[in-house]
Amino acid sequence: MTSSRPIRTLAVAACSLAIAGCASEPMPLADSLSADMTRGAGMVPSWASGSEPATAESIRAQASVPLPDLLDECEAVRRTLEHSPELARMAEKVESMRQEALDMSAPMNPMVNLASGAPLGSMGAEPILAMVMVQIDELWTRPVRSAAARDTYAAMLLDLGAQAIVMASSARSMWHEVQLRDEELAHAEHDERITAQLVAIVREQVTVGEADLAALQKATAEYSDAHHRAATARESRTAARLSLMAMMGCADAPLDWQPGEPDRVAAAAIHLPLADEETLVESLAQNRLDVRAAEARLRAAEHSLSLARRTRLRPIQVGAGYDKDMEGMEAVMVTANIELPIFNAGDARIARAAADVRAAALDAERVRQQAVAQLRTALARARAADERRDITMSAVVVPGNDAFERARTAVDAGEGSLADALDVEHSLNHARLELADMERERRMVRIQLAQASGFLPVELLP
Repeated sequence: MTSSRPIRTLAVAACSLAIAGCASEPMPLADSLSADMTRGAGMVPSWASGSEPATAESIRAQASVPLPDLLDECEAVRRTLEHSPELARMAEKVESMRQEALDMSAPMNPMVNLASGAPLGSMGAEPILAMVMVQIDELWTRPVRSAAARDTYAAMLLDLGAQAIVMASSARSMWHEVQLRDEELAHAEHDERITAQLVAIVREQVTVGEADLAALQKATAEYSDAHHRAATARESRTAARLSLMAMMGCADAPLDWQPGEPDRVAAAAIHLPLADEETLVESLAQNRLDVRAAEARLRAAEHSLSLARRTRLRPIQVGAGYDKDMEGMEAVMVTANIELPIFNAGDARIARAAADVRAAALDAERVRQQAVAQLRTALARARAADERRDITMSAVVVPGNDAFERARTAVDAGEGSLADALDVEHSLNHARLELADMERERRMVRIQLAQASGFLPVELLP
């Protein structure tokens, strides 16, 4: 057809105009959360460095795989981050948002209209009308729309990182819970054996008339208490193991494993002196991913407001066309479409976007203040836990150890009774159980402080 060349020429010209006006550098998307995850969780899961997140099938396949005989803290955290269904679901949502952001930042496609027909009752030529339209308001709206999409994506990415850090902290806490529950059970079972020995000794003393039934009743009651403590400790140990296994996505696996080596980075956060409160608060804006996510949402709302202002007149289209009438006359035309803001000038759309900006600013401030409160609360609890543990150690456990050593020495020298030594050891076991409980609380609070600060260890700013 003789008209094909003009139509192709017009289409190429219109597309060239669209590309020249709308094309720009690809939207810079965050490739990973590597640096943030290293600082906040102590390690980088594979999905934060470009790999695909776990699927429902892969998580199900891991659920019953036996754990290593010695489960290190780092391995527990890694498994939690890699096999958590919640994190995998969030990662897929973030990928969906990334694709949506890419879609929103792409130039709008040109519109092509082609009309033709057959003349009726005449021998005229076949009429043809071909139009190619491009939306030129993309020149000033697309950059703002792209920026809003980019910041919305960044906020979701940071939310994913924040949730991953929370889960990593929970896994660390539960790993230490398992370790200390084992220690608690060892003390409780040892105390159960001691009180059983005391019952046997007092029963023998009653037989020979050296003790009365009240003493036997007291010893039996202490053995019963020790037995209940041991049973409770076994139950707590099993519950702690199952909780950690559920976090790691292997709730169906056997329970016959033990905690292995602690993480050295987390050990610094748990055991070194605490950092200054003012220094930690000042670092929140950079270290807390939820604070940064709220700020990204505020920026996205500000871009949306700018977009609403720039789209008072929409759409604005220009185009070119080719026309051949029934007489065979050919023409090239230029056309423009513009919306007249007579009934709706976009004021309500702009007011709504402005309200969204104010709401996002208030939400960002709420998140910031909540983060500060969490940090200061965790720091106060950590200091109190340190103090309670230290006082119990110096005022109860150390004197109890000294008293037990003296009692043992007296028994070995034939100057003291075995019953008295066992009674002293029984009291010492109570103190050790109390200390183990305080140490568990202290470690939990320290890990919570690291989470509230946004990085590990809490003593050293990144």
